[in-house]
Amino acid sequence: MKNKINTGKQGFTLVELLVVISIIGLLASLAFPALSTAMAKAQMTQGLSNAKQLQLAAMQAGLDATVSGSYVIAWPGDVTSAAGVLTVPATSTIYFDLLGKGNYLSSPNVCAVSGIPPAAQGPAATPPDPLVNMKAANNAFNCTASTSGADDNEAFIISINFDPTGPAMVTPTNLAFSTKGFVIVRKAGDGNIYTPNQVAIGTAPNYIWGENPAGASTIAAILKP
Repeated sequence: MKNKINTGKQGFTLVELLVVISIIGLLASLAFPALSTAMAKAQMTQGLSNAKQLQLAAMQAGLDATVSGSYVIAWPGDVTSAAGVLTVPATSTIYFDLLGKGNYLSSPNVCAVSGIPPAAQGPAATPPDPLVNMKAANNAFNCTASTSGADDNEAFIISINFDPTGPAMVTPTNLAFSTKGFVIVRKAGDGNIYTPNQVAIGTAPNYIWGENPAGASTIAAILKP
Protein backbone atom coordinates (compact mmCIF):
# COMPACT_ATOMS: atom_id res chain seq x y z
CA MET A 1 0.00 0.00 0.00
CA LYS A 2 1.42 3.36 -1.10
CA ASN A 3 1.43 6.29 1.32
CA LYS A 4 0.23 9.67 0.04
CA ILE A 5 3.00 12.28 0.09
CA ASN A 6 2.09 15.71 1.53
CA THR A 7 3.97 18.29 -0.53
CA GLY A 8 3.37 21.00 2.08
CA LYS A 9 2.18 23.51 -0.54
CA GLN A 10 -0.55 25.66 0.87
CA GLY A 11 -1.60 29.19 -0.14
CA PHE A 12 -2.44 32.10 2.15
CA THR A 13 -5.97 32.22 3.37
CA LEU A 14 -8.07 35.32 2.70
CA VAL A 15 -7.85 36.31 6.35
CA GLU A 16 -4.05 36.13 6.30
CA LEU A 17 -3.88 38.26 3.15
CA LEU A 18 -6.15 40.86 4.70
CA VAL A 19 -3.99 40.95 7.83
CA VAL A 20 -0.82 41.49 5.76
CA ILE A 21 -2.47 44.23 3.68
CA SER A 22 -3.69 45.93 6.86
CA ILE A 23 -0.20 45.89 8.37
CA ILE A 24 1.31 47.36 5.19
CA GLY A 25 -1.34 50.08 5.15
CA LEU A 26 -0.68 50.89 8.81
CA LEU A 27 3.08 51.14 8.26
CA ALA A 28 2.52 53.39 5.22
CA SER A 29 0.20 55.68 7.18
CA LEU A 30 2.82 55.99 9.93
CA ALA A 31 5.62 56.72 7.45
CA PHE A 32 3.78 59.27 5.28
CA PRO A 33 3.69 62.16 7.82
CA ALA A 34 7.41 61.76 8.46
CA LEU A 35 8.19 61.77 4.75
CA SER A 36 5.91 64.76 4.21
CA THR A 37 7.61 66.68 7.02
CA ALA A 38 11.06 65.85 5.69
CA MET A 39 10.11 66.99 2.20
CA ALA A 40 8.67 70.27 3.50
CA LYS A 41 11.86 70.88 5.54
CA ALA A 42 13.97 70.33 2.42
CA GLN A 43 11.78 72.76 0.44
CA MET A 44 12.03 75.41 3.17
CA THR A 45 15.81 74.91 3.36
CA GLN A 46 16.02 75.69 -0.35
CA GLY A 47 13.76 78.70 0.25
CA LEU A 48 16.06 79.94 3.01
CA SER A 49 19.06 79.66 0.70
CA ASN A 50 17.26 81.65 -2.00
CA ALA A 51 16.10 84.28 0.50
CA LYS A 52 19.69 84.79 1.67
CA GLN A 53 20.78 85.36 -1.93
CA LEU A 54 18.08 88.02 -2.31
CA GLN A 55 19.21 89.72 0.91
CA LEU A 56 22.83 89.64 -0.23
CA ALA A 57 21.88 91.22 -3.56
CA ALA A 58 19.95 94.00 -1.79
CA MET A 59 22.81 94.64 0.63
CA GLN A 60 25.32 94.87 -2.20
CA ALA A 61 23.04 97.25 -4.08
CA GLY A 62 22.73 99.36 -0.93
CA LEU A 63 26.51 99.48 -0.45
CA ASP A 64 27.07 100.45 -4.08
CA ALA A 65 24.45 103.19 -3.79
CA THR A 66 26.19 104.63 -0.72
CA VAL A 67 29.54 104.69 -2.52
CA SER A 68 28.26 106.05 -5.83
CA GLY A 69 25.65 108.42 -4.46
CA SER A 70 23.11 107.07 -6.97
CA TYR A 71 20.12 105.36 -5.37
CA VAL A 72 18.40 104.19 -8.55
CA ILE A 73 19.18 100.67 -7.28
CA ALA A 74 19.53 100.44 -3.51
CA TRP A 75 17.76 99.11 -0.43
CA PRO A 76 14.06 99.13 -1.45
CA GLY A 77 13.13 101.98 0.89
CA ASP A 78 15.97 104.13 -0.49
CA VAL A 79 15.29 103.66 -4.21
CA THR A 80 15.02 106.95 -6.10
CA SER A 81 14.35 107.91 -9.70
CA ALA A 82 17.09 109.29 -11.94
CA ALA A 83 15.83 112.73 -10.94
CA GLY A 84 16.44 111.92 -7.27
CA VAL A 85 12.80 111.47 -6.28
CA LEU A 86 12.12 108.71 -3.72
CA THR A 87 10.46 105.89 -5.69
CA VAL A 88 9.92 102.87 -3.47
CA PRO A 89 9.03 99.84 -5.64
CA ALA A 90 5.33 98.97 -5.40
CA THR A 91 5.94 95.20 -5.15
CA SER A 92 8.72 92.79 -4.24
CA THR A 93 8.60 91.46 -7.82
CA ILE A 94 9.40 94.93 -9.18
CA TYR A 95 12.23 95.29 -6.66
CA PHE A 96 13.77 91.91 -7.46
CA ASP A 97 13.48 92.72 -11.16
CA LEU A 98 15.36 95.96 -10.44
CA LEU A 99 18.13 93.94 -8.77
CA GLY A 100 18.20 91.72 -11.86
CA LYS A 101 18.57 94.72 -14.16
CA GLY A 102 21.53 95.83 -12.08
CA ASN A 103 23.18 92.40 -12.36
CA TYR A 104 22.84 91.77 -8.64
CA LEU A 105 20.80 88.62 -9.38
CA SER A 106 22.05 86.11 -11.90
CA SER A 107 19.01 83.87 -12.20
CA PRO A 108 15.22 84.06 -11.82
CA ASN A 109 15.44 80.73 -9.96
CA VAL A 110 16.45 82.71 -6.86
CA CYS A 111 12.91 84.05 -6.48
CA ALA A 112 11.27 80.65 -6.91
CA VAL A 113 10.70 77.82 -4.43
CA SER A 114 9.17 74.40 -4.92
CA GLY A 115 5.64 74.92 -6.25
CA ILE A 116 6.45 78.44 -7.54
CA PRO A 117 7.88 78.18 -11.07
CA PRO A 118 10.86 80.32 -12.06
CA ALA A 119 10.41 83.00 -14.69
CA ALA A 120 11.50 82.24 -18.23
CA GLN A 121 15.03 83.46 -18.86
CA GLY A 122 14.86 86.90 -20.44
CA PRO A 123 16.32 87.78 -23.83
CA ALA A 124 19.83 89.12 -24.10
CA ALA A 125 20.05 92.77 -23.11
CA THR A 126 22.66 95.31 -22.10
CA PRO A 127 22.98 94.93 -19.21
CA PRO A 128 21.47 91.44 -19.03
CA ASP A 129 18.05 91.34 -17.40
CA PRO A 130 17.52 87.77 -16.13
CA LEU A 131 14.17 88.66 -14.56
CA VAL A 132 12.68 90.55 -17.49
CA ASN A 133 9.84 88.03 -17.84
CA MET A 134 9.20 87.66 -14.11
CA LYS A 135 5.65 87.97 -12.81
CA ALA A 136 4.11 87.72 -9.35
CA ALA A 137 3.37 84.03 -10.00
CA ASN A 138 7.15 83.45 -10.23
CA ASN A 139 7.93 85.07 -6.88
CA ALA A 140 7.82 83.20 -3.56
CA PHE A 141 8.92 86.12 -1.39
CA ASN A 142 7.70 89.36 0.12
CA CYS A 143 10.21 91.95 1.22
CA THR A 144 10.02 95.02 3.41
CA ALA A 145 10.81 98.52 2.21
CA SER A 146 13.93 98.55 4.37
CA THR A 147 16.34 101.44 4.21
CA SER A 148 20.07 101.64 4.89
CA GLY A 149 19.23 103.01 8.33
CA ALA A 150 16.71 100.33 9.27
CA ASP A 151 17.36 98.03 12.22
CA ASP A 152 19.49 95.02 11.25
CA ASN A 153 17.05 92.77 13.11
CA GLU A 154 14.14 93.84 10.90
CA ALA A 155 12.45 91.02 8.97
CA PHE A 156 13.45 91.68 5.35
CA ILE A 157 12.94 88.73 2.97
CA ILE A 158 9.80 86.80 3.94
CA SER A 159 8.18 83.74 2.36
CA ILE A 160 4.73 84.56 0.97
CA ASN A 161 2.98 82.26 3.45
CA PHE A 162 3.70 84.59 6.37
CA ASP A 163 2.41 88.07 7.19
CA PRO A 164 4.68 89.72 9.78
CA THR A 165 2.28 92.61 10.38
CA GLY A 166 -0.23 90.21 12.00
CA PRO A 167 1.79 88.28 12.67
CA ALA A 168 0.03 85.32 11.07
CA MET A 169 0.42 82.42 8.69
CA VAL A 170 -1.18 82.86 5.26
CA THR A 171 -2.31 79.99 3.03
CA PRO A 172 -0.39 80.58 -0.21
CA THR A 173 -1.24 79.55 -3.74
CA ASN A 174 1.02 76.77 -5.07
CA LEU A 175 3.78 77.09 -2.45
CA ALA A 176 4.69 73.45 -1.85
CA PHE A 177 5.33 73.65 1.90
CA SER A 178 2.09 75.63 2.36
CA THR A 179 1.61 76.45 6.08
CA LYS A 180 4.03 73.86 7.48
CA GLY A 181 6.50 76.63 8.28
CA PHE A 182 7.88 79.93 7.01
CA VAL A 183 11.20 81.48 6.03
CA ILE A 184 12.58 84.84 7.14
CA VAL A 185 15.94 86.49 6.48
CA ARG A 186 16.61 89.64 8.46
CA LYS A 187 18.18 92.80 7.04
CA ALA A 188 21.59 91.85 8.45
CA GLY A 189 21.53 88.58 6.47
CA ASP A 190 20.86 86.05 9.22
CA GLY A 191 17.72 83.99 8.87
CA ASN A 192 15.99 80.76 9.73
CA ILE A 193 13.11 78.39 9.11
CA TYR A 194 10.28 78.78 11.62
CA THR A 195 7.34 76.59 12.55
CA PRO A 196 3.73 77.82 12.83
CA ASN A 197 3.88 77.72 16.63
CA GLN A 198 6.72 80.28 16.53
CA VAL A 199 4.61 82.94 14.80
CA ALA A 200 3.91 85.01 17.91
CA ILE A 201 6.77 84.09 20.25
CA GLY A 202 8.21 87.31 21.67
CA THR A 203 6.95 90.75 22.60
CA ALA A 204 5.87 93.14 19.84
CA PRO A 205 7.59 94.50 17.88
CA ASN A 206 10.42 92.03 18.59
CA TYR A 207 9.67 88.40 17.87
CA ILE A 208 11.78 85.26 17.68
CA TRP A 209 11.92 85.69 13.89
CA GLY A 210 12.98 89.34 14.02
CA GLU A 211 11.57 92.82 14.32
CA ASN A 212 8.04 93.28 13.04
CA PRO A 213 8.25 95.98 10.34
CA ALA A 214 4.78 97.26 11.26
CA GLY A 215 5.95 98.01 14.79
CA ALA A 216 9.50 99.10 13.98
CA SER A 217 10.58 102.69 14.26
CA THR A 218 11.15 102.79 10.51
CA ILE A 219 7.62 101.47 9.86
CA ALA A 220 8.72 99.74 6.68
CA ALA A 221 5.96 98.77 4.28
CA ILE A 222 5.55 95.15 3.22
CA LEU A 223 6.17 94.74 -0.51
CA LYS A 224 4.21 91.71 -1.76
CA PRO A 225 4.66 90.02 -5.13
